[in-house]
Amino acid sequence: MDFRVLGPVTVRTDSGERVASGGKLWTFAALLLVHPGETVARERVIAEIWNGAPPPSAGANLRTYAMGLRRLLGSRAGRFTGHPAGYRLDVEPVEVDLCVFERHAAAGRAALPGDPATAAEHFGRALGLWRGAPLAGPRHGPVLAMTAEILDEQRLNVGEDRFAALLDLGRYEEAAGGLRRHLAGHPLRERAWVQLMTALYRQGDPAAALAAYADARAALADGLGIDPGEELRALQQVVLRRDELPSPRRALTTATVAAEPAAPRQLPRVTPFFVGRAAELAAIRSALEAVPDGPVAVAVHGPGGVGKSALVLRAAHAAAARFPDGQLYADLRGTSLTSAPVPATTVLARFLRALDVPSAEISGDPDEDAARLRSVLADRRVLIVLDNAAGAEQVTPLLPATAGCAVLITGRRPLDPLDAIVLPVNPLSEAEAVRLLAELAGTERIDAEPEAAARVVRHGDRLPLAVRVAGARLAARPEWPVAMLADRLDDDAARLDELRHGDLAVRTCLRVGYRDLAAADPVAARALRLAGAAGLSQVRAQAVAALLDDVPRVARDALERLADAQLVHAEGPDSCRMHDLVRLFAAELAAAEDGGDGDAALRRLASHYLGTAREAARCLRDDPVAEIADDWLEPDWAVPPPFAGPSEAVAWLEAERDGMVALARRLADTPDRSARLAIDLMWVLQSYLPRGGHWSDYALLAEQARRVAGRLGDRRGEILAWTILSGADQQASRFDAAAEKLNRALGLAQRTGSPTGEASVLSHLGHLYQLRGDDGRALTYYARALSRYELMKLPLQRGLLLHNIGEIHLARGDAEEAVALLDAALRLQRDCRDRLGAALTLAMLTVAYCELDRHDAAQANGTEAVRLAAETGHRQAEWLALLGRAESLLRLGRVEESREAANTALEVAARPADDYRRALATYALARTADALGRVTEARTLWDRATALRATTRTPPLPVLERLLHLPTASAR
Repeated sequence: MDFRVLGPVTVRTDSGERVASGGKLWTFAALLLVHPGETVARERVIAEIWNGAPPPSAGANLRTYAMGLRRLLGSRAGRFTGHPAGYRLDVEPVEVDLCVFERHAAAGRAALPGDPATAAEHFGRALGLWRGAPLAGPRHGPVLAMTAEILDEQRLNVGEDRFAALLDLGRYEEAAGGLRRHLAGHPLRERAWVQLMTALYRQGDPAAALAAYADARAALADGLGIDPGEELRALQQVVLRRDELPSPRRALTTATVAAEPAAPRQLPRVTPFFVGRAAELAAIRSALEAVPDGPVAVAVHGPGGVGKSALVLRAAHAAAARFPDGQLYADLRGTSLTSAPVPATTVLARFLRALDVPSAEISGDPDEDAARLRSVLADRRVLIVLDNAAGAEQVTPLLPATAGCAVLITGRRPLDPLDAIVLPVNPLSEAEAVRLLAELAGTERIDAEPEAAARVVRHGDRLPLAVRVAGARLAARPEWPVAMLADRLDDDAARLDELRHGDLAVRTCLRVGYRDLAAADPVAARALRLAGAAGLSQVRAQAVAALLDDVPRVARDALERLADAQLVHAEGPDSCRMHDLVRLFAAELAAAEDGGDGDAALRRLASHYLGTAREAARCLRDDPVAEIADDWLEPDWAVPPPFAGPSEAVAWLEAERDGMVALARRLADTPDRSARLAIDLMWVLQSYLPRGGHWSDYALLAEQARRVAGRLGDRRGEILAWTILSGADQQASRFDAAAEKLNRALGLAQRTGSPTGEASVLSHLGHLYQLRGDDGRALTYYARALSRYELMKLPLQRGLLLHNIGEIHLARGDAEEAVALLDAALRLQRDCRDRLGAALTLAMLTVAYCELDRHDAAQANGTEAVRLAAETGHRQAEWLALLGRAESLLRLGRVEESREAANTALEVAARPADDYRRALATYALARTADALGRVTEARTLWDRATALRATTRTPPLPVLERLLHLPTASAR
């Protein structure tokens, strides 16, 4: 043979045999050899050689490679022709090992029903042509990569066909030995396990047959997450009952048995790197094992890179034995960046030829050929896999119409018009993604750096494609620590560049989805770009309306289109989640395409956010000190919607918190006045963010605001920023760092003559010393701040100070004085509509009244505190009130009610997670268990709480530790 592809690509030339190298000329030659006698379009050749990223000189370079191929062919150069439609290599079938392989395989399958000896000979000759991995040598583009997978699968199928012939001939020992070697390399081949069990049982070794079944079950569970199929299970029962198998077929002459057509087995090989998806595999298997009146169709959809093809091919291989008349496969290229979707007529022709319909009977008319396909499939059991579908119209002509057949379809969009079982596929869990990374990069390596591995997969949004890229990069760089790749992925600007390795690139996958979206819906494409430019992860209709400068209805339609395109994940009627990789890609597109329009869009969104956040904050606390200048806002978009009450305001703030902080970061370095967004949001959200436990967001916002305020000379903003950053340090018990920031803020306030700023810093210094346990200095600072607030007639701030002073008295054991101070604070807070302050003061009164054993008052204040805290999102107040109520109920002997309140406090402490608050809630639960006589449970809970309390850096709350009779925690 002059041309070989079943191993290293080889061409016999005038000067001898030439083995392929990695050059582009050999990629060109290999592409023509796998399409012998066919014209291959220039565009397909270019896409294959340059793997979808051709240079501007690709056309000229291709002509050079064509000349090189003619020189390589020498005296047979006339067989190679080029014309405007493409290139063609005319070869005789006997000259190409692939054609000879297919001829022997077909002859073997034709002989198998009646002449297994002849079949075994043909199968052996077919397998003897193989010299290694197919198409080795040249670099693979998409076609050669897929062809290599298909050829590998054909080789495995022919091997199993040969084993079938050996079983029919009674050569059980030979078959068993070959099958064991075969399964050692391919343990997920269910048909081969059936053959091995059959060979062993016919040899008279049922124990070995049952051991093989156990091995098969373990391999399928580990590799696919599924149980053995129906045929394997049935064979196990035969062996267990020691029933007889049907007698092997005796060799008959081909004159007495008509040759049956060969069953096509076109499934590409499955990737060895596969984790999770147990539920999805089970759903597909259940659908394929059902006995419906008509054909089964399962349509799998999900975002690019989520692993739809790998899932479906794994399921198809597992179910192949249920479809003895063959398995058909077609890549419909609906998600290809370099070629158009494959027309249904092309796929129909391929399928009909595979099912032994003569080419002369294939009309090329889609309706006629579709009807012919349905007729051919009517009495057969065939599995069809349609990969990467563009839409229902591409798939519909390829569907069978009768029971017995099944179709598995993958595509990014849900194929709504089809009568199919719809199966969405989502990213892996973090644990599954880390397992996949370990399979690719090495288990020991990943186990040694679990935190870095988790960062890597999170940066890839847990998409299998991104994890595969990361794993390939680590495998190629064994000297890299995993943390090094994680650090490189930390950089938003470089992340998509880092997620590229060889032919794998996340950006290319995203570009396909965006290209299709932009062609179908430019408005939705613009919405995606602008949302990415704003840094939004949670994308809501009103925000999109501001970006588009349009009405909410248009924004909602755009979000629906984005969800259909699998570029965002719908989470509600007006809300979608955008994964980080899509967001980064969209931001790149915006920078390239939107320019000044993008800047104006961000100003509109900033105006919408700030105007609405200001109104929401007023629903929680009407603080005149937090007023801002709004002359830089876009007036049309700064008008807030009306809020029905605090709960609705908190819901909006919770939903838009990430977006507001992200946009403030984006605008902080802009030269125009919209950079003030960080400063103004800091003022507006200074009550909501810390009370909701969002200290990381608050500190991030304050750091951006500090930079902008310093650049713009806004000393008032700088003072508040340093104060907030000090508060973040206090939450982590970094008291020295907190004091340094507060002293810097105090100096700024005194130099610039800011009485409100100075009073605020003095108040925060008092709180700092209160947390450190220095009550004397705390009261001194509080007194200085209180006198200033009284002079400025600021009752809201006075209420906050009276609360803190009352808390100190309560911690010292003077509950009566504490109640008097807290009552005075509550009156001020109610007078100035400070709902946040009132919630916390009511919670503290609950604790104080419990200390005084005035439990009716404790329960009344606690109930009101929980209600108000839940309305305003004040999680600290809600948690404190619940624990105060729990202790009061316990002292009243209402233990089950106390337990319920403590459990609710534990749930509140988990949103967001706070180990100190979880510890105290667990202590409260331990006290209820002890009161019920559950000694073991009480000890377990107490030990758990003690462990949590020992590791947390959150400053202790002495009033509550005193209430729960805990040993005093030293100030950290």
